[in-house]
Amino acid sequence: KGQNGSRFPRTSTTRITCFLHADSFDLSLKALHSPSRRIAGIDGLRALAVIAVMVFHADVAIGRGGYLGVDVFFVISGFLITSILLRELRSDGAISFADFFERRARRIMPAMLAVIGGTALACQLLRPEALPALGNDAIASLLMLANWHFVLNGISYFEKFEGYRMLEHFWSLALEEQFYMAWPLVVLAVAARWGRAGLGRFAAGLAFGSAVWMAWLAYTLGFPESMDINRVYFGTDTHAVGLLVGAALACSFARVKAYLRLRYQARRELIARLLAFCSLTGLLILLTQVAENHPLLYPLGFVVTSLCTAGLIFAFTISPSCGKVFDLQPLKWIGERSYGIYLWHWPVFALTRHGLDIDLSQDQTFLLRCLITLALAAISYHLIEVPMLSSRTPLINGNRQRLALFALSTAIVSGLSVFIIQTEQSDSLNHREMLLSSGAAPANETRRVEMQSMLQRYDLGSWRGGSQDVKAGASEVKENAQSAFAPNLEQPRRDWSAFLASAIANRTELGMKREADNLHATVPPTRESVHKATLAANDAVVPPSNVSAPPATSSTALSVRPVASTTTAVNPSNYTAITLFGDSVLLGARGLIERSMAEAAVHAEVGWQASDVLNTLQRVRESGELHPIVLIHLGTNGYVTEKQLRTILDMLRDRQRVLVVNTRVPKRWMAANNALIEAVVPTYRNTVLIDWFGISDSRSDYFVADGVHLTASGMRAFVAAVTSNTLIAQAR
Repeated sequence: KGQNGSRFPRTSTTRITCFLHADSFDLSLKALHSPSRRIAGIDGLRALAVIAVMVFHADVAIGRGGYLGVDVFFVISGFLITSILLRELRSDGAISFADFFERRARRIMPAMLAVIGGTALACQLLRPEALPALGNDAIASLLMLANWHFVLNGISYFEKFEGYRMLEHFWSLALEEQFYMAWPLVVLAVAARWGRAGLGRFAAGLAFGSAVWMAWLAYTLGFPESMDINRVYFGTDTHAVGLLVGAALACSFARVKAYLRLRYQARRELIARLLAFCSLTGLLILLTQVAENHPLLYPLGFVVTSLCTAGLIFAFTISPSCGKVFDLQPLKWIGERSYGIYLWHWPVFALTRHGLDIDLSQDQTFLLRCLITLALAAISYHLIEVPMLSSRTPLINGNRQRLALFALSTAIVSGLSVFIIQTEQSDSLNHREMLLSSGAAPANETRRVEMQSMLQRYDLGSWRGGSQDVKAGASEVKENAQSAFAPNLEQPRRDWSAFLASAIANRTELGMKREADNLHATVPPTRESVHKATLAANDAVVPPSNVSAPPATSSTALSVRPVASTTTAVNPSNYTAITLFGDSVLLGARGLIERSMAEAAVHAEVGWQASDVLNTLQRVRESGELHPIVLIHLGTNGYVTEKQLRTILDMLRDRQRVLVVNTRVPKRWMAANNALIEAVVPTYRNTVLIDWFGISDSRSDYFVADGVHLTASGMRAFVAAVTSNTLIAQAR
């Protein structure tokens, strides 16, 4: 019998009974042991979290820390799930695992399946090249392994240049689902031994361990200089701190609340409001100011976000009036539909890219994305989520059905697991063989494969406007991408002829993903055919007989002034040897640079970060191939740290001249990178700034639709700035 005199229900194959310590049934706390079924303010907090995530994914500057909204969701989920389990354990003395998992399945799976199906249909119509990756990601998501799937494939949540994987945001659902699978067992085992207070201490200890493990692993992987930390961000063991903080709060809030009621009854409202104000202020600072490369993100950022969220929830339970502030009708409406909004926003954003899929301004594009997302989420909420949650018809009924369902699920999961593991291993081996054959380092595997997809994104005939400059610019990038991958084209594993043919049928570089690698070989081209194609592409951008740098335009965002350039005929014999390091912007202009300078060595790849440039620079320097003049172009694909920039420039102190090119990219990191370059470059005597940001200001004719990569006229302007500054450097 329980302490209230009633008998506990009989156990069954799906119900395990647990008798708790008497101290967890303190009658003075019985009314406080679990929160009410609805806590005022929770929906508003959900709304804040999902808005932050959407703003971050839209690259709005004010939302640079919006990715932390996911951790707000984690804390809420950990708190509510643990509260539900403890409520059931207190009232029934047992946890029905079948009922628990059925409730989770009703909440998560129907809307998830709708998003997968709707996204697959949209991709079939609008972006068929994304379907192979979508299929693999969908399998991993249904297996609740999406986060580890992305880790094993080296897919980054942050390092993307409009290169969306349609279901990448499912990583957080997978992490939560893994928590749901294990946590009921932990609650049952620990509560039976140490009671509710012991469970709270256990959850807090796990949260502390997860936070320390995250910080240590990020440090060992070189963060923030290296952003290759997918294992840290996606890992269940490293990113479970929010869920565990929420669980610890669910175990301890009742006693703390009772203590405040007994000792500080008169000041309880003041304490709640002060706690809510401090927690909300801290959370807003984190969501708006802490970028993904902040050095304190992994040691403290995720932990402080979780604690601020827990502080808000606790304030809501102490004082319902605090929660009512968050229950404004618009916030409540968004919060109730936050799950659907989170599910739908990512594929909607992926299919409505500014300047690529949508011919609207950036603000108009964001508004359109939000309207589409809210409409789909509302439909999902009313037609799928609410009916499934309110239905009293059990998904499974009876022990035999449960046993059959368990056996079937085990067989399906096992089969799909074997399939996906074999697929990933096969893909990994194929990629590795291809890279080894070309001498590429396996560490750069994903980015090198992305370079192939770059070809798919340049449409020589169907760009809006179809100008000759745009077509010529695409030909130039096509030439350079072909040249960079020439050794790989001999591999019989891929149908490169079909691959290059399909490249002319799509749009622009910014989709850089691995789908192109899924093509299979039929008749691979020979070196001779590739050489002929490269020669033909060389004619697309012809260096003019008289290339002059464009007039310098003052920048509205920076005070940097470009080095004065002169109208000088491009004669390769005029220039000394120069080594250039950069990313896809420099790669696109490589052909023109090499034809404009007698001895130019270009080291550039799609997606390169500062860490890649630093490693390549060190290798080239050690080989003795570093020329007297060096050009560095950084900041297109992500944040650059001061340590990275100074390390690069310190390595080049003995060079005759170092040219640093700032960046123009419509991303949240542009202003920070350009400000850093402006501040650091003058501190090195042999270093000068090429203000590409200022040169290209108000020159839309220099760029293709993405606003970053160059048309033929943009390439000529870029190369003119480089060559004129190189000539000045040679004369000094």
